[in-house]
Amino acid sequence: MDIRSWKFHQYWKDIHFFHFQVDSAFLENQIPEGLTLDTYNGQAYLTYIWFRMEGLRHKGIPAIPIYSTFYQFNCRTYVYANGERGVYLFKALVSKKWSPFLAGYVSSSPFSFGSFEPMSNAGRVIGKDGFDFEFSVEKGGSEALSTPLNSWLLDRYSLFEEKNGQISKLNLHHAPWTFRSVNTKELSFQDPFLKGQSLSFSLGHACTEMEVWLQSRVLIQ
Repeated sequence: MDIRSWKFHQYWKDIHFFHFQVDSAFLENQIPEGLTLDTYNGQAYLTYIWFRMEGLRHKGIPAIPIYSTFYQFNCRTYVYANGERGVYLFKALVSKKWSPFLAGYVSSSPFSFGSFEPMSNAGRVIGKDGFDFEFSVEKGGSEALSTPLNSWLLDRYSLFEEKNGQISKLNLHHAPWTFRSVNTKELSFQDPFLKGQSLSFSLGHACTEMEVWLQSRVLIQ
């Protein structure tokens, strides 16, 4: 992505990734037509991501903290389209009631309001549909090695979206991830989206801060 062509700018802070292995047949039935499920050595993954959004702004407009700062929680899987790898969001919860409208201006992913309880090295988020995710991790953690799986999970610079049967792409730009391994002390959740499907926790990552630029959505199908 040519960084000069950015339209939105933001910071992600206190980022926690929780990666789960899941049945690929289940996910294939959940992603929209036009996207292909991406797997790692035949294994599909579902990732839950907790972070604090700061400084969200449109190019040429300064960030207003009361509007541009909020917590966000995403549920994503890994897909590709037209030979390009990216991610697809099943869920995106935000901590302020007006945040879905602001986030929806940036992205057409399924944003909704959630109740967030941020704590030191821990957090909980509750959605209106019965979704409930709670985590606690050990403080610190060692810097994670750059492995093929870590790269496959994190080096994703395209967000694919579906609206009214059409697939679009939102390109992101940020520096390479500098992340540490996460050792969980507590990890519990209820997600109606899973429809009883079992998940197997694989690994976790954390990052203190990432500066992110986004382009405008581009229709691809």
